[in-house]
Amino acid sequence: MNGTKIEVSLNEYYYLVDKIIEREKSFNHNIETLENIAHSENIQIRNFEVQHNTKNKEAYFSTHQKELKELLNNPSMKSINFRNRGSDVIIQYYKQSEQLAYDLISEIDVFMVNQN
Repeated sequence: MNGTKIEVSLNEYYYLVDKIIEREKSFNHNIETLENIAHSENIQIRNFEVQHNTKNKEAYFSTHQKELKELLNNPSMKSINFRNRGSDVIIQYYKQSEQLAYDLISEIDVFMVNQN
């Protein structure tokens, strides 16, 4: 099957999967960094409270506004936010890989029919 459409499609698919893995590792690293920043600023527990206490979010933000501003203005936090702005790219990669997988299945089905 050297040089066949199936081989080319497989190569494209695995190339895209490698890009997805690389991007996911970067996002995971950024999340870990954010967690470390929040923990060092003693914000981690309070962020957990916000996620689980939907009734009092306004009160939470007014009470902890200074701490949250400090966290959001932290240089590392700004850097991470900047790097994660490309998150729509990974969504496109997922969609492309899904389409490539469907196309590959179709090509294999055609190949199998032609073999019989």
